[in-house]
Amino acid sequence: MKSAAICLIICLMLFTIGEAQEADEKIHLNILEGYTLSVEGTQIPHKKGGIVRAAGSLLVLPLAPIADQLGQTYEYNPENSTLTLKRVQDGAEIRISMKNGQVSAGKKSLGYAPYMGLADPDQLLLPEEALKALTGTHVTRDDTAKIIRVDLDMRLKPVYDYQMIINGRHLPSADPFPRSVGAVLLIPLKPIVQETGHSMSQDENKTKITVIRNQDNARISLNLQTGLMYYNDRAIGITPNMGYADTHTLLLPSTAVETLTGTHITVPEGTDRIIINTDKRLDTMIRPSGNVIDQAKKSGFVPEKFQYRIGKDTSSEMLFSSRYREFNSEIRYETPGLIFRKNPEPSWVDMKIDSLENYGGSIGDYNTGRDELSETGVSRLRGLSYYSQLDKGYLTAAAGVPLSGSRNIEDDYSVPDFKGWTAGIRYYQNGKNPYSDKNQWNAGISARGAAEGDNQEIAAGYTGTHQLENRFTGRSFSYERLEAGFFDTDHEEHGPDIRGSWNYRMEPFKILSITADMDYTGINFRRSLEPSYKLDTSPFNETDRFSAGSAVSFRPFDRLGASFRYLWQKDRLLQGSEDWEKNTDVYGTNISTRLFENWPWLNLDYSVSETNYHNNNFQDSRDWNFRGSLSHHTRFFRAALRYNKSRDKTESQSMLFHLRSFTFGLPQESFVSIAPGISAFKYGDYKSLRPDFSMNLGTGRLLGRNTILTAAYTYAKTFAENDDNTDETKNYTQFFKADLTHRFSKFLLAEAGFSTSFEGDTSFYWTIRGSFDFNSSRKYNKPDENTGVLSGTAFFDKNQDGIRQPDEPGIGGLSIRIKQTPMRLSTDHAGEFTIQNIREGSYNLEIFTHLLPIGFTPPEDMPMIHIAEGSITHIEIPVVRKGQIRGFVYEDLNASGFHDPGEPFAEQVKINIVPAQEITVYSTSFGQFGIDSLEPGTYILSADPQTLGTGLKAPEPVTIEVKPDAMMHKISIGLLPM
Repeated sequence: MKSAAICLIICLMLFTIGEAQEADEKIHLNILEGYTLSVEGTQIPHKKGGIVRAAGSLLVLPLAPIADQLGQTYEYNPENSTLTLKRVQDGAEIRISMKNGQVSAGKKSLGYAPYMGLADPDQLLLPEEALKALTGTHVTRDDTAKIIRVDLDMRLKPVYDYQMIINGRHLPSADPFPRSVGAVLLIPLKPIVQETGHSMSQDENKTKITVIRNQDNARISLNLQTGLMYYNDRAIGITPNMGYADTHTLLLPSTAVETLTGTHITVPEGTDRIIINTDKRLDTMIRPSGNVIDQAKKSGFVPEKFQYRIGKDTSSEMLFSSRYREFNSEIRYETPGLIFRKNPEPSWVDMKIDSLENYGGSIGDYNTGRDELSETGVSRLRGLSYYSQLDKGYLTAAAGVPLSGSRNIEDDYSVPDFKGWTAGIRYYQNGKNPYSDKNQWNAGISARGAAEGDNQEIAAGYTGTHQLENRFTGRSFSYERLEAGFFDTDHEEHGPDIRGSWNYRMEPFKILSITADMDYTGINFRRSLEPSYKLDTSPFNETDRFSAGSAVSFRPFDRLGASFRYLWQKDRLLQGSEDWEKNTDVYGTNISTRLFENWPWLNLDYSVSETNYHNNNFQDSRDWNFRGSLSHHTRFFRAALRYNKSRDKTESQSMLFHLRSFTFGLPQESFVSIAPGISAFKYGDYKSLRPDFSMNLGTGRLLGRNTILTAAYTYAKTFAENDDNTDETKNYTQFFKADLTHRFSKFLLAEAGFSTSFEGDTSFYWTIRGSFDFNSSRKYNKPDENTGVLSGTAFFDKNQDGIRQPDEPGIGGLSIRIKQTPMRLSTDHAGEFTIQNIREGSYNLEIFTHLLPIGFTPPEDMPMIHIAEGSITHIEIPVVRKGQIRGFVYEDLNASGFHDPGEPFAEQVKINIVPAQEITVYSTSFGQFGIDSLEPGTYILSADPQTLGTGLKAPEPVTIEVKPDAMMHKISIGLLPM
């Protein structure tokens, strides 16, 4: 397209030689008798419009026969007197006004054609310069031969004399022939597909071509009408220059052929050869090893990991994970004390089973984290659970015996107690994330019954969340919940009941937030769900409860915020005795600010509450409360002042000041830290002052790499006095704790601890724990539609053969990114990584080495990877260790061969290294230099004489042998005096 634009400009220059001329009246045109019109060497007969006219020396030519011969299309609109022509050679669409001669392409004006007074729109006769600009031609007049020749600009003429060479093989013939039009190279697709072994098909309408590449089985499609390309039915972009293509013979732009066939196409400058080579990355591409589910179903039982923890005065646990076919499983057994005690009773025991096809469940103890039993308030049970990922949702269910409390067993240990029965099921609309709070809903039903009696209940509930954007209300968030249930209890009000809540928040401006809340809980729901119900003996707890409130928050800038709130609560709206009715109104305001940057934060809060009773046994009340605080945190200390005052309560004041921990580093990464502080409190006439002090100790590597000792000591003393200003108490508290950890191996780690308050309350504990890693665990499920899984291992390739040997360990911390995607992660401690749900296609990997030790290097050219739907692709990444040479250059003034005190360092000295001549190294500050990424071998280092200072000469070259078992070398180069 650039060449077309250049051609346009050149053509326009030809007719902008003089000023545009307009004739008030039509100028009489004479037919050039005996002259012949020739277009690209073909004579146009007079009967086909090949008549040339002239006005003096100016030629007027017919557009129709010339454009037809060139294969160009045109259209004249008499309403706006505009003539439009589209050139097939470069796809340019040019317009010219038959009134004033203005020429334009797209929305851009290109100038004015001269002598448009000679044009005849009815017969489409155009002055010579206007015709040249539209058709991209040159016009020559031969009066001797009486021929008017019209020829395309050379840059618009197709070139046919090309040879095609595919992967080094000369293709003897091709139909159609390749050609170039300007800078656009057109290649026949069919012979390329046949030669590279791909398969090709076309749809019934002949509008879409599809190629399946044999290297990676990728399905690449091209819409011949729109130029849109697809990768496995996923749109990936528009092919340029499709206006040049011949869609009938599939003569396509080279860029389209490259993408369809996975090749590189080049034309060496000054040659007639088209070089077509298969992308070598496709030849070495890592392909999927198979379908995720099919591979899993072929596997047998595979143990993965066994973890254990056994100890005194701490819980003991065993955990075993394994997999069988497409199922992953985990068994967990935990006791409150020693696991091998007499008659051990578990505090937790369960087995979880998860299928790669996104369903699973558990047997044993279960926390209802997916809200299966939220309507009945059960959070833990011992029984069964199940979940399943559906096409458009997520289903979860649980049933068993609910937790009712705990009971003591021998040695003062307690275990959970389960009684009664419970069951529930819940459906989440959003199948991708059942816990998302954005525009989704969920609904469920659950039931619960006591072990004895008629205390039973069943309830169904709905929860919805919404996030909206509106130009008037700004961002807004809505949450609603509604539950209805039936309760069979010994209470008089048993039967059906409801509860519900609604919360709405909108942010019309960034600095303003408005919230509104409503909540209603029926009496039976309060009895069933509210933990405080059984502890509160107030008669108003035997009613339903309704509350409504609103708040406005305003933050005009970062250092100032204010809010205003209101809450109305009514006990007994519909249920309960009419004698027990209570209304409460609460008004409040809050201001939080700091006057200047890095100043303390000031927080002030004031509220007023009014309570009215519908019962003479209680007196209406009114109260107010004021709270203020001033707090400041820096890197050196944290301080706070607080004040609290109510209408009917004694005022209180407090102060806190703590210095940040001072840490003193000791040898071998050991340390001691100290943190002093002081606090004061006043409540009425009572006053107290409490200084405190804490110290922490860590041995680091003083006791060896596998042994760590940590200790902590705290001391605090309280001074208090009453209203007669005499000491009432002088007491202190202190606490000491020490922990010792020693790792015997990766399978065994021992811990022991001791703590005391120095008042007879002393405890000692010990723990032994460890793990056995039998096999790597599976870290993926069945991929989503049109996606696959990538797994891999980075390992230290000791012998640098690219193949992992049993003694070559994995390398953790290697950062890997999939190009063309935002996906990036690091290998774990075993050097493994897994990426789930990558869209199918071919990708390049990018390796980041900033977390690797110096000298460790991954491959420079990573092979491409191919991801297929529902399949897993595995790649091994060998990391090798390259040699390094570190040293410095100095002036060896006494020629001793050693750097003596006082001898200056030499900077900007070039270090020559043979045979790695491509490496250029100069000494920097203090004469230091470094050479990295050296292969094993023998190297000769010398100082370049041309970079030495005056009066100095280079010493003899230094020979260094870099061996695989000795990759780091340190040397010094002493420059000798002349």
